[in-house]
Amino acid sequence: MAKMGIAPKDRPKVKFGMPEVLASLKLDKARSKLISGFVDTYLKLNAAEQKEFEVDIKSLEAEETEEVMEIVTSWMKEGIKQGRKEARREGREKGQREGRKEGRQEGRISEAQENIIEILAVRFKAVPAELKKTLKTIEDGPRLKALLRQAATTPNPREFTRRLAEPK
Repeated sequence: MAKMGIAPKDRPKVKFGMPEVLASLKLDKARSKLISGFVDTYLKLNAAEQKEFEVDIKSLEAEETEEVMEIVTSWMKEGIKQGRKEARREGREKGQREGRKEGRQEGRISEAQENIIEILAVRFKAVPAELKKTLKTIEDGPRLKALLRQAATTPNPREFTRRLAEPK
């Protein structure tokens, strides 16, 4: 279609004429669908051209309308199908991006929790199970960062536990 050198102003008329030509050829549905799919793929209309095309379709006489509309409807169905396919693909991509972002955030939180426990274990040899359990429930990044500093500077596990219980 691009090689045909169709003037931009004639694009809606060319697309409008294709279903009529296909209908007049009395092709079987498979061939008609193949050709109409080709036309639809290589002769995309912008919004203004699409409106002009639709006005032309509405102006058809009743006897011509049935055969031509069958072809036009198949174009619309194909367009809807393509739109749905693209929407599903975009949805999957968005979901994957959000999932990766959420996974990274969860990883940072888990790592901060583990780092606090590790510092306490290195400094005080043992970390009470209850303290570990409490730390694993904290998911606030800034609070975990403050607790990491406290784990490195607190004089003993009891003081750390007291600070942990302080409201933030």
